[in-house]
Amino acid sequence: MLVEVEHACGHSALHECAKRWLPIYLAKKACKSCQQVADARSAANLGLPELDGSPSQVGWANSVRVKFATQATDAERSRLHQVTSAKWWIDHRDDSLESVLADIKNGAIPIRE
Repeated sequence: MLVEVEHACGHSALHECAKRWLPIYLAKKACKSCQQVADARSAANLGLPELDGSPSQVGWANSVRVKFATQATDAERSRLHQVTSAKWWIDHRDDSLESVLADIKNGAIPIRE
């Protein structure tokens, strides 16, 4: 069922909601656009470099990257700075922080030179 939801940020959006509770849950969150802006600000505040990729990829990847960066120590976070490929972050969104850091250490990533 297609439902118009007014998000916490004040924007409205249409969502496919198969579950009755989903519109209530979505109304408590910012819309996708506002969440992507917030994630980009968080990434900048954490000192993370800009990502390479399409605008859609960058928006999604920033949320993944911020999740990892907030879990990391300062030393670990400096290693996260090496990865600037939005696609790489999306592909590793379900990995653990330890796995991501191991991939970076082992050079199994595209890095900015």
